[in-house]
Amino acid sequence: MATKLSPSTRVIRDPETVSREIDGRAVVIHLEDGRVRTLNPTGSVLWQALDGRSVDALLAYLVAAFPGEPPERLQEDLEAFLTELLDRGMARIEPA
Repeated sequence: MATKLSPSTRVIRDPETVSREIDGRAVVIHLEDGRVRTLNPTGSVLWQALDGRSVDALLAYLVAAFPGEPPERLQEDLEAFLTELLDRGMARIEPA
């Protein structure tokens, strides 16, 4: 089931995950069930920023990190990425 995100939603990495960067890409392992996810460069940048920032703050972070990319595309990528991580249990919404 897809998670609904608002601009003020704050997202954190699930504490049951660990990650390592290999050749510029984050490899994320969920310790509870052993699932592994290798992230693309955009996802790798976002993974490091999942520290309780709001969706709006994460978008601003992405726009600064990838200045040549259209903000609309980055927003779509951000929403899809966060929804996937939340649905797979690799990230959590931080309570307000």
